[in-house]
Formats: sequence, C-alpha cells, structure tokens
Amino acid sequence: NMHVQRNIQGIDKDNQQIYLTNKQQEHQSPTECIPYKSLIIATGADINLSSIPGTKEYALPFYTVEDCYELRKRLSLLDELIKSQIRQKLSSSKDDNDISFKVVIVGGGYSGVELALNLKERLNYSNLLKRDDKKNSDINVNIEISILHRANEVLQYATDYNRVNGQQRLKDANIELLTKRSVVEVLPPAEQNDLLDDNSTNGWKGRCRIIASVKGDEQQHNDTLETIDADLLLWTAGAMSKNEPRGILNSKLPRDANGRIVTNQYLQVKDETNVFALGDCARVKRIPHGATAAVAMQQAPVVAWNAFSSMNQEDNKIKNLKNVKLDLLPFDYLNLGEMMTLGGDDATIAGPSRLFQLDGSVASIARRLIYAVRMPTLQQALTAAKSSTSKRLEKSSLEKVEKVINWK
Repeated sequence: NMHVQRNIQGIDKDNQQIYLTNKQQEHQSPTECIPYKSLIIATGADINLSSIPGTKEYALPFYTVEDCYELRKRLSLLDELIKSQIRQKLSSSKDDNDISFKVVIVGGGYSGVELALNLKERLNYSNLLKRDDKKNSDINVNIEISILHRANEVLQYATDYNRVNGQQRLKDANIELLTKRSVVEVLPPAEQNDLLDDNSTNGWKGRCRIIASVKGDEQQHNDTLETIDADLLLWTAGAMSKNEPRGILNSKLPRDANGRIVTNQYLQVKDETNVFALGDCARVKRIPHGATAAVAMQQAPVVAWNAFSSMNQEDNKIKNLKNVKLDLLPFDYLNLGEMMTLGGDDATIAGPSRLFQLDGSVASIARRLIYAVRMPTLQQALTAAKSSTSKRLEKSSLEKVEKVINWK
C-alpha cells in the first residue's frame, strides 16, 4: 500500500495514469504520474465560487473544517465589535440606540437551514443588555438572518416531517426566506454600517451587495433583479463551474452539465470497466440520489467490491475462485432515515418508512447518540459522544449562571 498526498493535474484514461503535481514545485508542470489498474474517484464536490462574479471576494463558503474555523473567528470578532458599540452608546448622549447586523446565507438545503438556526442561537446578545440601567435596556441589538434559495421552498429534498419542522423553526426564529432567487453578482457595499465602519482597522471583511435574479410567477414570466445588502455572506449552495478542465475533470471522463462524473448503476464511469466514482463528484445516470454523506457511505462498499471484482475478472488470477463468477453489485440506496439539527438542543428525526418521528430536545439527544454509534471506529464514536456530552454540560452550566458584564 502507498499513500501519496498531491494535487491531481489530470487523468489519462487511455494510458491508465494519474498525473500529479511535483511535491516540491506545486505550481509547475506535473512531473509525476501513477499508473492504475483500477481507479476509484471520491474527491467530493469541487466548489468554485469564482464562477459568479464577486462571490470569491465577499462570500465565506461553509464546506470544510477551515471554513468553520474562519466563521468562528469572524463571530468572535463580531462579539467584540458589538460589545464595543454598546459601550459607545452607553456613554453617548445620542438617541440612536440601534445596533444592526445582517447575515445572508445562500442555499436553503440541509446545511443552510441548520446553519441559520444555529447562528440565530449563537448571535443572541440579550444577556449583554440585562442591567437595571434604563438606558442600557433601551439598546436594541438587531441581528437579521436571511436564507436565499433558488427553489420554491427550502428543504425541498427533505422528508415531509423534517421539512415541516425545519420551516416552522425558521418561522419561529424570524429568519427571512428569500426563495425563487439566484445570485447573479456580488458587489461592494453601498450603505454604511456604524457597527462595522466606525473603525476602519477593526479587521471586519465581507460586507457586500448581492444582486439576485428573482424568478417570475405564472403572471409575470420575466425574471427581475433584486439588491440585498449583507454584512456577512455565507455560501452553502453549490457553485461548480461547468466542466472546467482541472483536477479530475482534466480528462476524457464523461460528466454532466454541473461537472459531475456520470456513472451507471454499478457506479462504473460510463463506457469504462475499471474506473468508478462515488459521492458528490459523481452522478448515477437517471437516478437522482441526494448529495449526502449517507449516500456516499453506502456507495463505498459497493464500489470496493466492484473494483475488486473487475480487476480479478479481467486477470483471472484468483486461484481459489477460478470457477466463481464475481458479479458486479448494483447500487441501491437504502433509506435509513434522516436527521437534522435545528439548534443547540433542538433537532428533527424521521425514521425509515416513517417507523418513528421525533423532534425537540429528545431528538437532539437521540441524534447525537446515533451519530456516535455510526462512527467508523470505536475511538471516533467515543470522541463524538464525549464531545457532545461536554458541550451540553457546558451550555447547561452557562444557563444556570448568567454572567452580567459591568461596562463601567
């Protein structure tokens, strides 16, 4: 076995080779290649925000661990800016006591809805204003969160139970839903925000104007353009450039309009016997599986067997299995249910074939336990369970002891 950590420059399927960047010279022409007998492609979706003008400069994607760290860093900075603004307003004689901040999340799928509800809970500054001082109680920290989604409704691929629960929680949290909209362009901000613009050295970045195309209704067939201001733009929707020849797409492998590699029911790449693809980077022809971890995890053992089978059928070198036919296995997704977090202590779970349905705090506990049990290794399961328990205990202790900040 060999582990190689490189960037892929392209795949030569005719000569069955993968071209890699040189380890020491990442930006130069590829000088290394690896031959393959059977190839499995599981690179995930290649998100390219540069396909929409201005998005790469202003939007913060929400896909990787690094993206999460960056978001946490920005939220910590926002905390300090809001505390500073409260201090200024307490010492000012002006009557303007409003502090506003707007978050726009592009994408109303699972990630977008879960992110919106958890942000609403995270950006709650009511404890900072709990003082007997009447002037302090008049200060209003207004955090607006909007979800911009191209479909007619959010969570359109979720189960009915989870979709209804998710939409109801969004309504209860006063999260604005901007459906039937697609981002066309992202521009610099036009209006000033006192919270972010008073101090040019505060380090905040991301304020922008979103130009969105609004889909016309039955009476109004033509789309219109709408401008949406945002202090923080988060991106959970896909934005893959169409068939850009780079990485795994720098090849003759067939792909659809969104750049996903097309496979048959055996997860074999079309017209190839020894190349397989699974997960977000692939699409089974005529079968619209969701781009979820559950689908990819079920595809993995099917691809592993089919790759093993195809290699040994071709070479016919298995001594003990000469007379055994190693048939390829078709992929058939088994719906094991669906879980969503709707906040720190809230979730919704729809079991397979509607065997059970849960929501609320009980569903939140069950969801954490199920995730821990389904971890690939025992160590990962124990780590997940420990992390979940410690976070719940920490939150519980913070709720019991409300710490009021003395601004003097």
